[in-house]
Amino acid sequence: MEDTIAAISTPFGEGGIGIVRMSGSLTEKILDEVFVAKNQQRWKDRQSHRLYLGHLQN
Repeated sequence: MEDTIAAISTPFGEGGIGIVRMSGSLTEKILDEVFVAKNQQRWKDRQSHRLYLGHLQN
């Protein structure tokens, strides 16, 4: 079983953009539930290994 992991990739301090890296078998499912893209496109319609502007919600 492959674990799903997430890690903050943004340097320590204040900034305008934060980067969170995720990998694992549940990544797409989790992001489809919590990631809201600026253009409102759902996560499952995106490509892997790309940067996307948006925010995370509970």
